[in-house]
Amino acid sequence: MQVRHWAVLLGAAAMFGSAFSFTQVAVAQIPPVTVAAGRAVLAAVVLCAILQLLGDRLPATASAWRPLVVLGVVTGAVPFVALAWGQVYVQSSVAGILFGTTPLFTLLAAHFQTRDERMTRRRLAGSAIGLAGVALVGGPGAVLGLGSDVAGQALILLAALCSGFGAVYARQQVHCSPLAIAAAQTLCASAVLVPLSVVFDQPWQLGFGPEALAAVAGLAIVGTALPAPGVFWLIRSVGALPSSLLAYFVPATAVLVGVLVLGERLGAAALGGFALIIAGAMLVSRRV
Repeated sequence: MQVRHWAVLLGAAAMFGSAFSFTQVAVAQIPPVTVAAGRAVLAAVVLCAILQLLGDRLPATASAWRPLVVLGVVTGAVPFVALAWGQVYVQSSVAGILFGTTPLFTLLAAHFQTRDERMTRRRLAGSAIGLAGVALVGGPGAVLGLGSDVAGQALILLAALCSGFGAVYARQQVHCSPLAIAAAQTLCASAVLVPLSVVFDQPWQLGFGPEALAAVAGLAIVGTALPAPGVFWLIRSVGALPSSLLAYFVPATAVLVGVLVLGERLGAAALGGFALIIAGAMLVSRRV
């Protein structure tokens, strides 16, 4: 990976990392399916507007849309609902650690579906080292929370699994621009989630305050629309496995924001976690 790839990965991680905090605020007042639907719809509106402004376009044929529909369900609708529902029961720090399993699922999928991203001892070791680093950055409180709410944590793991397998699928089956992929993904997710929200939640009858609405907007724009094209560009440029390393840097960037913006102290465990994340990422991203 070149410097530009690392820059995009870290920037996307910083933005996507906000999704866990935004979700935590939103699900306190809004049912998770409606949170997921709002995330998808608003992100789709933003991405389609950018698509129009830049003169890009969505695919025009049914054959091009078929893999995008699959991608929209696997990497959009299912993870959006799973993350929102899981965070009803799981704290954002625990969710960040569990989502850090994404590279392991990506490695598993890539091993069976690709020729150039197969599982090796180096890649497996790098994935495990990176995950250990995520746990250290998350802190002892988050680690001790693992296993305390099995259903909620299983939903977060489902989101990680879908993201891992979806990255490999996107690399192999989808062939339009990264911006068009992101727009189509959220459009297809919206087509699935909006009817579910209408049937199960009847959102027009819900009462929620401006804080929850702002959280959904932040989740859709900062946590979805802005980083998604960069992630799909990484998948195309460097492969599914290196791009999945984003999941390791999500909690790390959240800690860095706390240090740089809020003046929080960086403990020895977090520093050790950063070192492990970087070491694991280097092992996974090396081509030879």
